[in-house]
Amino acid sequence: MAFLSSRYDLHATLAQATGGLGTGVGAVGESSYQGVPAFLPTGYQAAPAAGDTLLLLHLGGSPLALGSPARLEGLAPGEVRITSAGGATLHLKNNGEISLNGLVITRSGQISPKT
Repeated sequence: MAFLSSRYDLHATLAQATGGLGTGVGAVGESSYQGVPAFLPTGYQAAPAAGDTLLLLHLGGSPLALGSPARLEGLAPGEVRITSAGGATLHLKNNGEISLNGLVITRSGQISPKT
């Protein structure tokens, strides 16, 4: 990273999302940004909700949205949880269970109703 920062104008800032757009993300931070490319793991598609905090990496003056701060409460190491702004939740647990909005699917495929 030191090599990049000495060769390019490289710095990171936090910004507030103004919403996801078809071609990128809108955000307000040091400046107002539109159409900022967002980077996620392969296969993931997500649009930040207005007001979400975003980490922007500025490389030569062009920002890239790298993501939002993680919310780790209730997660064990190695687990994955995906949530939507509307409250839908998918939790992949270390014991092989999947929790989908509170409905539990066991590793063997048994479905347990919400408690």
